[in-house]
Amino acid sequence: MSGSEVVSLEEEAKETIKRELDIDSEDLTNKDAYYFNARKLKIHRARAREEREATGKFELNDLEEGRNYLYLRVWELSGQMAWSSPVWIDR
Repeated sequence: MSGSEVVSLEEEAKETIKRELDIDSEDLTNKDAYYFNARKLKIHRARAREEREATGKFELNDLEEGRNYLYLRVWELSGQMAWSSPVWIDR
């Protein structure tokens, strides 16, 4: 819970550069090529339950006749976003 982290898959990039371009590590003058060509994962810090859960209610007053869909979209104070799969409602 202390902080976020970026994980760089540089070994995978080394293998790809070797396979696709036939360039070995000792032939590269700038090793940044591995980092900048690597896939990366951003792991955000964990949050306490009370920081990541919310409850609420809303009324569905404006549904049209026929099939309607609803989904929930949320924005966190940190700027992160999430949304649910749609729920289909027949009226």
